[in-house]
Amino acid sequence: MTYIQQRTWGDLIAIYLFLGGLGGAVMTLGALSDLYLRRHGDSPDDGPAIFAALFGMGALAFGTLFLLLDLLQPTKAFFALLNPKSWIFWGVLFISLYLLAGALYVLPYLARWPRLKVLAPLAGALAPWQKVSGSLAAVLGLLVAIYTGFLLSSAPGIPFWNTPALPILFVLSAFSTGAALLMLYAALSRAGSSFRADILHRAERLDMGLVLAELVVIAAYFNFARFGVEAAKASASYLLHSTGFTFGFMLFGLMTPLTLEVISVSMSGLKAGPKETSGHRSISWLVALTSLLVLAGGALLRYYILKAGFYSYPWPS
Repeated sequence: MTYIQQRTWGDLIAIYLFLGGLGGAVMTLGALSDLYLRRHGDSPDDGPAIFAALFGMGALAFGTLFLLLDLLQPTKAFFALLNPKSWIFWGVLFISLYLLAGALYVLPYLARWPRLKVLAPLAGALAPWQKVSGSLAAVLGLLVAIYTGFLLSSAPGIPFWNTPALPILFVLSAFSTGAALLMLYAALSRAGSSFRADILHRAERLDMGLVLAELVVIAAYFNFARFGVEAAKASASYLLHSTGFTFGFMLFGLMTPLTLEVISVSMSGLKAGPKETSGHRSISWLVALTSLLVLAGGALLRYYILKAGFYSYPWPS
C-alpha cells in the first residue's frame, strides 16, 4: 500500500489556522482580563483590552483573506461557504459574529481617544452593554479557537488528523500563543501600570501550564498513531524525522520557552534593590524572547501538522 501526502491544504490554510487560533484566543484572554480581573475604579488602563481586541480582530480578518485565497475555485468556495455540514461554514459564521461582538466591545474604549471623539454618542449607547458584548466576544473567540482544530479532525481520509487529540492540541496551542502575545505586549509596554504587570505574571504562568499540557497531549497523540492504522504511523514518522518539527517546534517552540518562563518567574520573585530597574528590564526582554518563540512554535505546529497529512492509496476496502 502507498501513502500519499495531501496537497489540498497548503501554506495558506496553515496561516489561516494560526491566525484564527491566535486571534480567537487573544480576544478571549484580553476580554476576560479586562472585564473580570481589572478593578476599573482603581486602574483606568484600557490599553490591554484595546490591544487584544484590535489585534484579535485584525488577525482573524487577515487570516480569513488567506482562506479566501485558497478557495479561489468558485465551486470549491461555494460548497465550503454555503454548506452547513462544512466546518469552514461554521468557522466563517463564528468569525463574523466574533468581529461584530469585538467591535461593540472595544468601541467605547476607542471613543475616549481625542481623534475618535466623534464616536462618543454611539459609544455612550454601547457602554452599558460593554460587559455583555465583551463576554460574547470572549465566548466566540473560544469557539473560533476550537473550530480551527475540528476543521482538520473532520477529514476522515487522513487518520492522523481524525482524532480528538488534534482539536485539544490546537486549542491549547491557540491559548498559549494568545497568552504569549499578551506577555509580549505587557513586557514591552512603557505604561507600566499595575494591571499590565498583573497580566504579565498571570499570562506567563498560564502559558507554562499550557505548554506542559501540550507536551502531554503530543505524547498521547503519537501514542495513538503508534497503535493506529498504517497511514497514521506514516504521518507520525514524517514528523519525527522532520528537523523543523523536532527542533523548530518541539525544542525551540515548546521546551525552550518553558525553560525561559521558569527562569523569568524565578527572577521576578527576587528583589534586586538598587538594581531593580535593570533587573526588570532584563526580565522584560527575556519575556519578549519567550513570547516570540511561543508564537513561532504555534505557526510551525500547524504547518507541520498539515504537512503530515498522509492517506493510503488505494483506499482500504
